[in-house]
Amino acid sequence: MFILPSLYKSDIPYAKLALADWYFIFVFYLMPTTFIGFLPSQLLYIPGLMDHRLLTFMLALPLPFIGPRIDSSDFWNIPGIKLLCLVALSVVLRAIWTYVNNVPVFEIFAVLRWNLIWPIYSICLLHYASRLPIERLYAILRIFLILFSVHVILASISLLTNIDFFLNKVSDQKAYEYIERGLPVDNLKAFPMHIFAGTAFLFILFIRYHKKWSHALYSIAAITLPLLFTRRMYSIIIFIQTASIYSLSVLAGSRKVLFRIPIIILGVFLIVYAAEPTRVNIWFEKMMPVIEEGIEPENVATYLFRENLLEDSIVSISNNEKSLFGVGYQREYNQLRGALYSYALGEDAPIASVIFCEGWGGLFLRIFPYLFLMWCNIRRFITVEEKDLRLYAAMVIGVLISQIPAYLQTAAITHFEYFYVPFAIVELIILKINNLYYPQK
Repeated sequence: MFILPSLYKSDIPYAKLALADWYFIFVFYLMPTTFIGFLPSQLLYIPGLMDHRLLTFMLALPLPFIGPRIDSSDFWNIPGIKLLCLVALSVVLRAIWTYVNNVPVFEIFAVLRWNLIWPIYSICLLHYASRLPIERLYAILRIFLILFSVHVILASISLLTNIDFFLNKVSDQKAYEYIERGLPVDNLKAFPMHIFAGTAFLFILFIRYHKKWSHALYSIAAITLPLLFTRRMYSIIIFIQTASIYSLSVLAGSRKVLFRIPIIILGVFLIVYAAEPTRVNIWFEKMMPVIEEGIEPENVATYLFRENLLEDSIVSISNNEKSLFGVGYQREYNQLRGALYSYALGEDAPIASVIFCEGWGGLFLRIFPYLFLMWCNIRRFITVEEKDLRLYAAMVIGVLISQIPAYLQTAAITHFEYFYVPFAIVELIILKINNLYYPQK
């Protein structure tokens, strides 16, 4: 019987973590978040040579060779994993092809380490996870949820008070100065892209274990966090995601939460508004054009900028007659926002980076693992009677659906470790449970 991951040992099968498991957590969560923002991202930055991202990738490379030396056949049964391996292989082959076309090695690595090398990193993580017993996978997910919950709570406190926990976060005073001058500001620069999968996990736990106040506390913190973002798209994505998961959870048989959750969310929102009306009003001012007229370039200033990046990347590969496979891993600079800007390195529109470097073929190849994962969970949601499995399927569907409106900004097609890997670890648990109770003859 499948049990949803939980923060509590009493709720899940649990085993003590080995030293290699802690190394896995270090590489999977602590390094990408620069230790939950407590270390500055510039600490390891050596221009043109090293940064914390490249070091994170390098630290993941030994994972397939450490840990339990047991059968890893479950790895190949993860939904979409063969397609992800094909993506990783295409990255390697395209890098070689780029080098053959006289692009310097440092240029190739500069482009790869920023956005496009992460399918290989994700495969290293999942190969290690596939060799662990069920109990240790549950323990790893429990630590993931604890770290994410700490991150959410510290970020919420940091945004509602003058206490600045994060060295990578724009200070509160500077944020207000930016806002008064009408300039954009990212309040949660230290907050990782784990926010989408992490928030979904906490929300599902709130639905499943609604009698435990701490689950509700963490979930409410994650639900109300979008109100504190100045990034419109983050707020929109999480609201769509939460609404999708909530709707599907009702269909999954959790009708007890039908009225309880909206009432709780409204109550918490009123408390947040009473505690910090200025910041919530700022959020409303930024969101109102979108609420009234929809997500259009004339309503969201940064949307037009990202749309221009996408159009420019499409024109570039068309002019070079490389629409299918892209121009390879090299930069192209354009005079945007009054300065030279390379969308091969920038994160404003990851889809532009993928299309320019890997072409339309590379883009569709990166989407296929998610389509396969989505299809497996749609089928699971429709056909399976087990409540926890249906709630998990609702979570996967909600997260992936919510990324579609954000196609210009979503990092899902580049950073599989934030979106695909957490769900793949749960899929491994399901596979191992099925093998245990329904062994193949």
